[in-house]
Amino acid sequence: MTHRWWALALSSALAVGGLLVGARVGAAGALAHPAVNIVETPNPWDSGACRSAARGPWSTSDRCTSVMLRAFDHARATEGLPALSLPGNWDALTAAEQFFVVVDLERLARGLPPYRGLNAQLDAAAQSAALLEVDPLAPAAFPLGTHGTGSVWGSGSVDALDAVYAFVYDDGWGGAGATVNVDCTSATAPGCWGHRDVLLGRDTGLSCSTCEMGAAVTVVGGVSSVAAIVASTRGRPPATVFTWSQEARFLATPWTPARGAARHPPTTLRLGGGSGRLAFTAQVATPSRLIVRWSVPGARNVSQVLVRIYRDAHCRALAHSAVVASSTARVRSSGRVVVDGAHWFAHATARSATLTVRGASGAVTSACRPLGRG
Repeated sequence: MTHRWWALALSSALAVGGLLVGARVGAAGALAHPAVNIVETPNPWDSGACRSAARGPWSTSDRCTSVMLRAFDHARATEGLPALSLPGNWDALTAAEQFFVVVDLERLARGLPPYRGLNAQLDAAAQSAALLEVDPLAPAAFPLGTHGTGSVWGSGSVDALDAVYAFVYDDGWGGAGATVNVDCTSATAPGCWGHRDVLLGRDTGLSCSTCEMGAAVTVVGGVSSVAAIVASTRGRPPATVFTWSQEARFLATPWTPARGAARHPPTTLRLGGGSGRLAFTAQVATPSRLIVRWSVPGARNVSQVLVRIYRDAHCRALAHSAVVASSTARVRSSGRVVVDGAHWFAHATARSATLTVRGASGAVTSACRPLGRG
């Protein structure tokens, strides 16, 4: 049985009242709701495919991904939709990027245009909300369009696929004590299927092709916390740090289990005009402070630096992830950052980390690095 709680923030009243069987393609029918919750089949929790593989609150295992794909295919077949196919670079994406990609794939399956990409301001809002376990709000400086925003928050998912599945296919009334959507208090409550509606675009316009997202995944109290916001835009859409137009090309070669192959991309990458090997050192200064020094010689146009912290020595059990630099670092090829958090790994016997640096031409992730205490 999944152990999840969901909450949502809505910017407008519910537009769809009745529950409908099946799904219709296109804007007119994209918000049709399943008649009942579609239970994950197979169930990744009961099978142990995800939890045992992760050894922590978040899984990155091929086995878990494969089981979740089968669950999606079952749910999609119930709604008359095609099977889910993930992009070939799935393992190189961050958890937030994976979440965004699956949301766009759910929109595309229903005949809706994809959201443009992840916006740094919206990502930061989602990160703060995930840490506080609340719905994210758009920053005041973000150029919101007339349709406003919609946002969601959830806790307890085992990976990005599981999070999107719960929001889209397990968001209705499941009975007393078995309903994970806290806003769905009865079979006819207006909050039922609200997360699904938000992610599919009810609040921001089903046909919106300029809408952008922010997403974040972190761990609070040993449990995963996921927050996301969808925002309409005004005028020229603001820049994104991860775009659907760049990611879509990886769908031509769908993801398959690695079968023991390395899970990280190569550690050299041409960023802008330079080429260099990603190097970083990480030192645990206190149980809740990590000091990271990184460099990619000759790199330009670095837009994001992401640190992932794990509860084991082999980078398998994710404990915390944080974006530690954004568009403000576009001309830097090295830096020093301090990542603070709430005792991500204070009681772990072993700790490790990976570092991802993203630029205009792609991203590079380091090999797993054990962490030493200062």
